[in-house]
Amino acid sequence: MRYSDEIIAQKNNVKYPYASELLYYIKKKEIPKDNVFSNLYGVDEGKYAKDFLERAYSNKKYYYKPGKIRNHDYNAPKELTNKRLELKNYEPFMRTETEILNWEENISPKFFETMFNNYSKEASEFINMTIMLRENRQCGISSACHYHRLAGVAHKLGIDQKKSGKDILAILEHDNIEDYLVPLFEGPQNYDEFIEKHIPKEILDYVETLTNFYDIMINFHKKEIMPETKYVTKNSLLKYYEKIIEKDYKPFTSHAIKAHKLLSEQDFEETQAIYKKIKKMCWYNLYAPNIISTSLKNNDLRPVEGKAIDLSDNGHGAEGLEKELEFKNLNKRIVFSNHISKINYTPTENHLREIAEDALERAEYLIINKLLKQESITDFLGSALLDFRKLQAVFYTNKMPPI
Repeated sequence: MRYSDEIIAQKNNVKYPYASELLYYIKKKEIPKDNVFSNLYGVDEGKYAKDFLERAYSNKKYYYKPGKIRNHDYNAPKELTNKRLELKNYEPFMRTETEILNWEENISPKFFETMFNNYSKEASEFINMTIMLRENRQCGISSACHYHRLAGVAHKLGIDQKKSGKDILAILEHDNIEDYLVPLFEGPQNYDEFIEKHIPKEILDYVETLTNFYDIMINFHKKEIMPETKYVTKNSLLKYYEKIIEKDYKPFTSHAIKAHKLLSEQDFEETQAIYKKIKKMCWYNLYAPNIISTSLKNNDLRPVEGKAIDLSDNGHGAEGLEKELEFKNLNKRIVFSNHISKINYTPTENHLREIAEDALERAEYLIINKLLKQESITDFLGSALLDFRKLQAVFYTNKMPPI
């Protein structure tokens, strides 16, 4: 494994062994020996920390039930990370990435020829559209940088075995439908029109497999009811799903049926705002499993590879994310990699192992970082416990992320 500079620095902290041991006992929901607290915080301060932890374990605000602890996969490959690192010395990639970072709106297809070969024109059109629409990452740079970087990693991995550029274009445009259908069109009824204008037919099956149709439906519904209605509720969304099913807006219909069933089974109050909750539920329970099952059904694991590259890339810039967004990313990586037992192909298995181990290392880093604090120690310990609850799916193999 190749640790980040942050994790290396943390592991070199003289108090790291005690903070790591404390986290181990938190995973077991047990109290460590007094010397762990005294070595970590000092004799007097350690007594307060121990007292707080004993009481917190029985406080419903901090409640969690221990599960089966996830072990480290120290031999997990780092191929995705290594290929991403290679890009900084890859002139065709860096030359184009610089153009994107400078918000150039008419980047010539010539910039894309090395990576995209026969599909350089299509790659240029998609990147230019993204820049023109000012679709940005949370850190402020263009989303086109993310798309282009995924394509660069895929290119370095040699996924495009026929060297036509088609498979690299598919990864570049993996979020095309998901990111641009809602802003550019009125509803699911416009799907065919969008596809005809924006998605090359050669990559449609691949892109559709990676498209989160559940998010699209929720966002279309939100767009439809705003600003008259402030919140997406259980009842309003159920009715929207029913409309899609009745109108039979393909390919949304089958997804609407599954989402309707999932939402109907939830105990949300009629007027409760559920926008963020239902998006998470659909990702964990419907979207991620669908990528796996569709790929296996089609005997084509490229979409699984593409999603692994995507999740890995989202994780490598986690320092710039808000805490809740980073937690969501960690949970997504774990939920997706949990399907590894269904995969019987070593390269894909290796990439799922990589994103899982990266997620566990990062989650431990975040918790231990708070356990190492030498000021307001009980405050940070309490905050660490609250964060631990939100990351239970990462720390335990038999847990799902909280909604």
